Amino acid sequence: FDVCFSTLADVEAGLAVVFFLSLSSLATLSSQLPISPLPQTPTLLHTLTTRLEHATHTSTSPTTFTIPFLDSSIGPLSAGYMAPSAIEVEEINELAHTINDPPVEHNLEDHVAFGGDDQWFYHIPSRRFDLSRGSKRKLIIDADDGIRNHRGVAIDPSSTVLVIIDMQNFFVHPMYHDHTSGIATIEPLLKVIDKCKGLGIQRCWLNWGISDYDLKVMPAAVTRGFNRNLAQDKGHGWHVGLGANIKDDKGNTERCLFSGTWNADIYGPLKEVMTPEDVRFDKARMSGMWNPDLPMNKWLRESGKKTLLFAGVNTDQCLLGTVTDAYNWGWDCVLVGDCAATMTGLNAQEVCDYNIATNMGFVTDSKAFLESEVVYGPLK
Repeated sequence: FDVCFSTLADVEAGLAVVFFLSLSSLATLSSQLPISPLPQTPTLLHTLTTRLEHATHTSTSPTTFTIPFLDSSIGPLSAGYMAPSAIEVEEINELAHTINDPPVEHNLEDHVAFGGDDQWFYHIPSRRFDLSRGSKRKLIIDADDGIRNHRGVAIDPSSTVLVIIDMQNFFVHPMYHDHTSGIATIEPLLKVIDKCKGLGIQRCWLNWGISDYDLKVMPAAVTRGFNRNLAQDKGHGWHVGLGANIKDDKGNTERCLFSGTWNADIYGPLKEVMTPEDVRFDKARMSGMWNPDLPMNKWLRESGKKTLLFAGVNTDQCLLGTVTDAYNWGWDCVLVGDCAATMTGLNAQEVCDYNIATNMGFVTDSKAFLESEVVYGPLK
């Protein structure tokens, strides 16, 4: 059909019509255009936007555009078609033959986002996901090498948080457990923390820190996980009992993982590098993000943070639980793999790396993070 626009108001009204018809006729349109239907809807709409605005501002006479739609008898979207993803691609010129005006060069920085305000992009030339949400300052990190067919991510340091989970005396201090893999994460983690300080990336410490009230309302499975009497193997795991009496480093008696105790405090070498700018949150579950009213969940939403870098112990338990909830709540999740560890065995670390890289986020390591560089402007 032909549509005629003579004013900017006409353009705005026309775009609403174009948007509705583009979605309702996606299956029909895809059979006419020489491109795949799914990722091109944002591109088509953006192209129409550009052409309409260009014509309105450069011409004093009404401008007519021909927009191709096939016969509506083909019917609505079939089950074989899905709603387009948030990925926008730079293939606008391929659609130029459907518009009367000549093609115009564009890049991702020029795109008009149709959908939510919180957009991300996949940059085809660099094969990276741009998670910077339009920030001119981007940190380029290699990720998912050998797991996924892309080269990593670009993030905005000012909207990123390094989340360090359960690096507490009770879990990694030798007087409580022989967590050799947890101890091994400390050296690379200290380097990552130092770089985060230089980049202005916020540091957040998420730890077990319970109260008597938490013990009263805790689900049975949480209590069972720490119960020595229900454990078959008394020589491994965390089977002391939440709230049970244990000794601190000076021989004083205190309660296991109670907020404010030495055993629940951050392990010495890491505590030494904390600064007043660091934030700290207690949790009473594997995850520190399961409830929107939890302090960390609320703080992240109120502070406008978008990307979370994860480190700590145990990868397959508290770390994975928090990553899963953060992913479901909509944050971008990046695991720094060699800064996370577990005592579980059973290839648990490898399984978590794979599942996060495949489903819930991205996986990098301290080497790639330390080698990451800040760029300004669009990706290249």
